[in-house]
Amino acid sequence: MLSDFALLAGKGAADKVGDKKRKLEDDKGQTRKYLKVFETLPPMLLNAYGEARYTGMSDPAVWAQLVKPLNSGAEWMTEFAAKEAERRGIGFNRWALSVKVYMEYQNKPEVKQYNEFILKPELVTAFYEEIDRILPSITYCLAPRKFAAKEGAANLRSSAPESVSFEAKDPAELSKHGKILYEWLDRGKVSRVRMMLEWQSCGGLSHVAATHHRAAAVFLGHGETFHVDGGSAVSLENWQAAILARHAVGDAGMSEGEAKSNARSSDMR
Repeated sequence: MLSDFALLAGKGAADKVGDKKRKLEDDKGQTRKYLKVFETLPPMLLNAYGEARYTGMSDPAVWAQLVKPLNSGAEWMTEFAAKEAERRGIGFNRWALSVKVYMEYQNKPEVKQYNEFILKPELVTAFYEEIDRILPSITYCLAPRKFAAKEGAANLRSSAPESVSFEAKDPAELSKHGKILYEWLDRGKVSRVRMMLEWQSCGGLSHVAATHHRAAAVFLGHGETFHVDGGSAVSLENWQAAILARHAVGDAGMSEGEAKSNARSSDMR
């Protein structure tokens, strides 16, 4: 089913680009409560070059920034900042889904073996006892979400299909499990799950490094298939040539004016 805002069929590519640009311009600056996917916390707090600074900031300082509006028109960076319970529930669901998937990942046999290899036995025990205690409550409180087929970059970053029940939940049970999660989030209590989340994320550094590292390894094995018919792996000579070529440029990159001009040209494409 087409969205009410979908592009009209039969329009040319240039018209579509123009419509998209006008829609982006219309969206900018218009106050709205909903967040687009690129405005949610994972992309907003990810420093594309490595570690983000929020991990070293105090809780009040982080909250003071989370409630500020975005230039695109969103009122805040998280639905938790809303006054309405329904909006806050959306923020809850985003949080619950990510932590649920994280805990399920940690329960995979191979991942558990990794943890047992690098962590002290008492930490492993405490970590998995906490997961066993909290995971049922997160799973019960998580509301279902919709899934759609994706391609390209959206396909690579999309999550695996989730088996979230669509059955109505008992309000009394939801309140009971909600209380468990409320008490679990108390920053005054020790949490090995929180410890592992903060350690492994490194303020986004591990994610940034992991994506670039994976791309480099895939490039070495298959990079020439994109440019050369019948090509496959990138040779050592071509790999070394790329390194040498970048060093030959040194720090003589684009001027600030060229960069801005290039950005404007990209917006028009």
